[in-house]
Amino acid sequence: MTDSEHIQVTTEPGSEVDEAIADMIRLMNRLGAPTTNTCQHDRYDVPRDAGAAPRVLICTWTWALPNLIALLDEPAELDDLDSLSNRIAPERVPYKDFFDDDFDLNRKWHYAIRVHRSDGEAVPDRLDIRMPVTDVREVVRRLRMVPEGRTAA
Repeated sequence: MTDSEHIQVTTEPGSEVDEAIADMIRLMNRLGAPTTNTCQHDRYDVPRDAGAAPRVLICTWTWALPNLIALLDEPAELDDLDSLSNRIAPERVPYKDFFDDDFDLNRKWHYAIRVHRSDGEAVPDRLDIRMPVTDVREVVRRLRMVPEGRTAA
């Protein structure tokens, strides 16, 4: 994304991304979860009441999500409600008067499937992931632990 207030760096194959998320994007692309667009501190096209936490937008493909999640998920940490794994796909949520708005709006990951038409048929294929910017460091750490040669696909 070139129209940004953040410092841009070039990644393979000549894409420009925000410097603060460049390592994560390089790792995702290398591990078979290609990105089509990214933005640090995404505040554009945010669903109403999406929370106040700065987020990262990652656009990828629906077929890449299951394998990307498999690279990041550590089911043993699900007892910790604030763990990355629980915020990626909440099994349980913290309760504060039945619903924790802060968890839902600011800490868990949000997903949106984008649909386009191909030869008149609706095709759900693009996936937008919005994660708290504070998760980038842990996502990078986990992706760096993936053995050489293994991919998300």
